[in-house]
Amino acid sequence: MAWWMVLGACDSAARSRSYFVTAPTLDGLAKRTPALSRDVNLTTHINDILDVWNF
Repeated sequence: MAWWMVLGACDSAARSRSYFVTAPTLDGLAKRTPALSRDVNLTTHINDILDVWNF
């Protein structure tokens, strides 16, 4: 079984129990590739995750 299938099953189970489920995209990756620059580093990614938690 592929890892994304397992994650999808976990996601569905969590949502069915009314848990908040999110899949954040980090600066410089995937849809946010235009944000990639020399200023993007580990601290940037940590702040991205903290922004999701503080939402």
